[in-house]
Amino acid sequence: MRKNLKPLILGTLLMSGCSWVELRPEAVDVSVVTSDAVGQCSYKGIVQAQTKASVGFYERSAETIQKELTTLARNQAAVLGANRLVPDSVINTDGSQRFKSYLCP
Repeated sequence: MRKNLKPLILGTLLMSGCSWVELRPEAVDVSVVTSDAVGQCSYKGIVQAQTKASVGFYERSAETIQKELTTLARNQAAVLGANRLVPDSVINTDGSQRFKSYLCP
């Protein structure tokens, strides 16, 4: 029984550090900036990103979650015609975060 658990545990640990979200080509020019960097920009709207905070019983790393949320938000911002994002919340325990999107010259 114990022998069968090792591959399952190892697989879960390896997957917890992986990111399955890919940046779309149209989102390459979207960057995350601070609020003072969007003074001359046009507000485009709110972007809500959400990813898995855990895989089974294993909590995913904060770095992996942040990377996925940022990538998801950049993809959504590109659809809105934005090229800048400003985080509008911290990462929630459910794996979500809100961003404001802007189009800057």
